[in-house]
Amino acid sequence: MTQKNFDCIIVGAGIVGLTTALALAEKNFRVGLVEAGPLSFDYDKNKFDTRVSAITRCSEQIFKNLGVWNDIQTERVSPYELMRVWEEQGEGAIEFNAKKLGQANLGHIVENRVIRKHLFNKLTQSSFITIFTSCKCEDFYHQEDEIILQVDGANELKTRLLIGADGACSWLRTRAEFELAEKNYDHHAVVAVIKTELPHNKVARQRFLNDGILALLPLSEPSTHSIVWSTAPEKAKKLIEMDEATFAAHLTDAFSSLLGKTEVLSPRISFPLFMRHVKNYVKPRIALIGDAAHTVHPLAGQGVNLGLLDAASLVDVLINAREVGRDFGLMQHLRKYERARRGENQIMLLAMAGFKNLFDQESSTIVWARNLGLNLTDKAEPVKNLFIKKAMGLTGDLPALAKPFL
Repeated sequence: MTQKNFDCIIVGAGIVGLTTALALAEKNFRVGLVEAGPLSFDYDKNKFDTRVSAITRCSEQIFKNLGVWNDIQTERVSPYELMRVWEEQGEGAIEFNAKKLGQANLGHIVENRVIRKHLFNKLTQSSFITIFTSCKCEDFYHQEDEIILQVDGANELKTRLLIGADGACSWLRTRAEFELAEKNYDHHAVVAVIKTELPHNKVARQRFLNDGILALLPLSEPSTHSIVWSTAPEKAKKLIEMDEATFAAHLTDAFSSLLGKTEVLSPRISFPLFMRHVKNYVKPRIALIGDAAHTVHPLAGQGVNLGLLDAASLVDVLINAREVGRDFGLMQHLRKYERARRGENQIMLLAMAGFKNLFDQESSTIVWARNLGLNLTDKAEPVKNLFIKKAMGLTGDLPALAKPFL
């Protein structure tokens, strides 16, 4: 039997888990990072990852403060300066413009593997991090002022705080019996990398279709995009089963040939979409962050950004407790993290569910009202700017890690 002691153990080495580990290590917390699979970043740089994230300006600042943003940029990021959203039925449309906000861009589209690679590379330079890869969590139990995490049979890891960043199907959330509210969006997302005849000109585009939502997200090559097509499960199945030529033609038609003909550059991947939210984010010496605590429809690209703000808020709470000599694993401190994030996340989850349900409606009255609403909001610059600034993470009470010049 081997035993190791840590201040915090993080289960899950996705973007949010890696970010949390790095932020804590930078503040001299002894961190154990447990990942069920291997951590390998030996990929073909000539091909784009099918899984990307729309990184907000707030999340960009978190990466800057952790010293990884420049490294991410040296490989591949795709800033977008405009966002156009419109409906298939009618003339309703809205456009967000970075220049009108006095910003260089609205955000960046970045491949998930690029973000994870550079977070991981930074982590390996820290003496405060121990990384356990291909390591299965088997059980845990409380013991006085710590938790014992059992991994891979006989190995035991001790920690004052166990953090679940292990995704939408979180092992820790299930094992610790967190109460979970779950709703099926009745959508599957189809994602792929495509190339269009005409350049994207750093514009993110989203069209509300009769049977779903289609987003074209600009990548670093002028005519290359990542697509996220959210639609009914049976339609998603058909899109996956189509041959490339048929799928490309279907995609071109769905965007009314706006950017010319389409070429498919990657395999297509599909996965179901659920709204999930735990009733509580914390239990004694346990905290959930990111998709382990909540999942949201991708129509606004907020998923990973909400998780990064979870991470930054939790780090704030842990640092503040330790600075005054308190045990940061106690509920009196962990509840501060829950209060900071649960309400904010709930608002976003409800808003995205509302948008999705609104655009599912087909009655002529609702279609007319949707189009009118889009056009009126587009003309109401103060309201529109307030909305996009919130989405970019430029307003509100931000945690220290998300603020400039940390």
